[in-house]
Amino acid sequence: MENGLRAAIEKIEEMAQKENTQLFEIHGEQYSTGKLNKVEKSYYRPERIGLNTLESLVDIIKIELSKADIPLFVRIKSPTEVDVFTTYLDAEDSARIYLYVAEAELPSIYFNKFIEHEDFMIALRSKYIETQDVDYLLSLLSKIADKNSVESEDNGLSQTVQARKGVVMVENVNVRPKVMLKPYRTFLEVEQPQSEFLLRLKEGGYVGLFEADGGAWKLTAKKYIKEFLTEALEEQIDSGEVVVIA
Repeated sequence: MENGLRAAIEKIEEMAQKENTQLFEIHGEQYSTGKLNKVEKSYYRPERIGLNTLESLVDIIKIELSKADIPLFVRIKSPTEVDVFTTYLDAEDSARIYLYVAEAELPSIYFNKFIEHEDFMIALRSKYIETQDVDYLLSLLSKIADKNSVESEDNGLSQTVQARKGVVMVENVNVRPKVMLKPYRTFLEVEQPQSEFLLRLKEGGYVGLFEADGGAWKLTAKKYIKEFLTEALEEQIDSGEVVVIA
């Protein structure tokens, strides 16, 4: 009984302390009574806006830039993504506000794997910038057939049978092992980077392109994006309101 009464009194005292919570300032920081928890500052952070083109990103930066009293950083994260964020909010809070992100909408292109002959021909016409090497591949692949047949020769006395299987050339042509192509791999507002590919053929009529530049095209794409943004935001960059980084 005595233990229960003591527990009730302690509960009442705890509740009274909570109801009479007070704030104190100690060395420039705010604390509350009880456990002296630090009261963190609250900041308004707008929801990040998603975009799909560099042009729309430039437009929204120009329209809303006047609302930001600190510089904006435009970062080229990859050939397909550019985001915009602020510098540190203040000396006490190192958080940044992420305002916008542009993510390129691009067709799916399959590299480093084999795909069917017909699908490959369609991709060449719709997912690559037209170049001499695209024309070369279209011409080359039009001369390729997947042949699985048995041919026989009978002179009345004996018969010769020959089985043919796999990818064959309809006519004799020289096949180049490497080609230079410009697939759609970055924002459509900028020039598509050209890179080297290995061409391989496989039984069943399958064709494969294998990247052979070690990913150097990504640096070229980011360079093209930076040139576009630098020109489009020239005034804002010169005034120090915007910084473009790759």
